[in-house]
Amino acid sequence: MVGGTKLQWAMPIDLGTGQSRHGSAWIKIGIAVRIAQDIGLMLDAAPHLPYAEQEERRRVFWSVYLLDRLVSCGRGRPPAIVDASCHLQLPCDDLTWKTGAWKKTPTLDELSNRTLLHVERQGPFAHVIVMSYAVGRVAQYMLQEFNIRSRYPPWDPNSDFAALELELMHLETQLETTKSVHDMITPHISSVGLVDHQSVGPVIFSRALFHLCYCMLHHPFLLRERLETSQLTAPANFLARAFETGWQHAQYMIELIRHARRLGCVFQSSFSGYCMIVAGSIAALNVHNTVTATRATAEALVYESIAYLEDVGQYWPNVSTMAQLLRHIAENAHLFRQLSCDQPQIQPLSQATSETMWSLVDYSTMSNDAPTGLMENQSHETNLWFDSWFGMFGNIETEHDFGVPRIDVNPSSSVS
Repeated sequence: MVGGTKLQWAMPIDLGTGQSRHGSAWIKIGIAVRIAQDIGLMLDAAPHLPYAEQEERRRVFWSVYLLDRLVSCGRGRPPAIVDASCHLQLPCDDLTWKTGAWKKTPTLDELSNRTLLHVERQGPFAHVIVMSYAVGRVAQYMLQEFNIRSRYPPWDPNSDFAALELELMHLETQLETTKSVHDMITPHISSVGLVDHQSVGPVIFSRALFHLCYCMLHHPFLLRERLETSQLTAPANFLARAFETGWQHAQYMIELIRHARRLGCVFQSSFSGYCMIVAGSIAALNVHNTVTATRATAEALVYESIAYLEDVGQYWPNVSTMAQLLRHIAENAHLFRQLSCDQPQIQPLSQATSETMWSLVDYSTMSNDAPTGLMENQSHETNLWFDSWFGMFGNIETEHDFGVPRIDVNPSSSVS
């Protein structure tokens, strides 16, 4: 089942079961890509078919494209589908498809073209595809250290980093990020409180992918790793702005998932765990921040992230591994606090410490097994705050969703 069903945003079973089956999923998705290409699904070349069947073909291809981009969020995992080969239009909205009508929608290239100022807003599934396109580009640049177009340093206006930031700002208009989570989701909830999971799923997922792009692009570890590989020394003000942006979107990610679940939406796929651990790892790097308010918020959000991962880990073994990884990082956060400082030069990370950090951002690594690097570095000075969560919330109004205290990052504002 594709095109408007849970399969679009839930990873195949093999991807979430860990160890050898994750590698098997990588191969199977590659085979699916070749089959789709062999029968020409990446081309709008079936005018003899009814409109509904043409749309179904598109949705099959775009579902495979989505899987290809999500499973490529790791080192040594380049995507199998080249964007330039995708000439078909994006999926139409579900109502048009269900009624068997035809609707012209832009291609991926057209929608990502910033010179087209009056592109009609697309349906939720199309938004997921466009954001998976962005995730793929960010993953190639930050995880696979691939220069998309240039070798300029990230702070240069002509750099790939700057181009990716501009692309994300362009896509903000497509996702209507000024809407609050409540306003975004409530149209998909009936008057008696029943959630239309089929329609709300891609709405939440596209927004989560949007925040994931920002988290990966501005992740303290990934950005420093990129700079070290390129043998560049970044200006302190660039790092400060980048780390603040990553921290902001990590908060938005966790708040998005929290509010969606409060409203009764199911968001517990294997890849949603990846979104949460990337955001949670940024929070973990801020638990020793010199600003008291930031430190308190970071501690609360790390706890919330771990609780979510443990909950979803009941269904996906690799997400259970993610919970263990994030918990270990939280217990030893002082070992990594230098990563999030804005000083251009920091003490080089050991190989074991570096591998530990990679395990928090590399979807393939965390889905195969838990590395031992962190345990080798574990200190006897483990932070007491991690074992005193409930005491920390003594004077904070909380709300329990799945046995976990909740606090709003910024109760007076909506998530963007």
